[in-house]
Amino acid sequence: MNHPILYDKEQVQKSQQRLLEMAIIVKSILENNNIPYFLAQGSLLGAVRNGGFIPWDDDLDLYLFEDGYSHSLSILRESLPSDLFLEDKFSEPLYFHDWAHVKDLSTECTCEQFPQDSYYAHKGLSIDLYIMYQMKQRDWPKFKFDKALEYLGTMRNNRLISEEQYKVKSGLFHKQYIDRIRVIDDSEEIVYGSTVSSRIYKARDIIPLSSIIFEGYHFSAPNNCDGYLRTLYNNYQLLPPVEKRVPHYSSVIFK
Repeated sequence: MNHPILYDKEQVQKSQQRLLEMAIIVKSILENNNIPYFLAQGSLLGAVRNGGFIPWDDDLDLYLFEDGYSHSLSILRESLPSDLFLEDKFSEPLYFHDWAHVKDLSTECTCEQFPQDSYYAHKGLSIDLYIMYQMKQRDWPKFKFDKALEYLGTMRNNRLISEEQYKVKSGLFHKQYIDRIRVIDDSEEIVYGSTVSSRIYKARDIIPLSSIIFEGYHFSAPNNCDGYLRTLYNNYQLLPPVEKRVPHYSSVIFK
């Protein structure tokens, strides 16, 4: 996908610097309130492989745990500075994700890859606050299926997809559910998972949390970063093809 010349390497780095400033604020609030979190997804991959951001990455991913998630959002809502905005179902009428975002009010982004980003009123740079759920391994397929239907139902109710689109997508999710049942055994083992990945993680790879350096700052990390990243990406040291090394956003305007 071609990105406008407005958003070149220098602009991506400028976005990364702003995201780092945001992340330091968020981590400080969480740590000061003894709220466990950890760097995850591509942000953790960048920390392990690059010591910070993946060169073309322009978003940032954190996980919070389900059992304290609502409380964590309440603390952030009260504590974020005026140039940051907590975006969730309570602050955005069309919200359909099951996790919240911390949005920057000093930037405005466009995104060709993920047009659903444009549904929300606030379009600044974003930190994803994903939810890490704990469950028994045997409960994982139904959890994913129920969450997928909830997501689609919210989009349909907000008139972001049609009834026909809902039926088609829910049918696909049902097939995926059946496929997961075939490969997941009836295990009582405690695992961790989220709605943003089809992977499940062994508890020992997630807790107790560890620490990692990201752009010169200490952030919380999974207990076993290698195990987490291998589960998520398989051979995570292998770089994607050049055509896949693109930012999330198409352009970012600094106001």
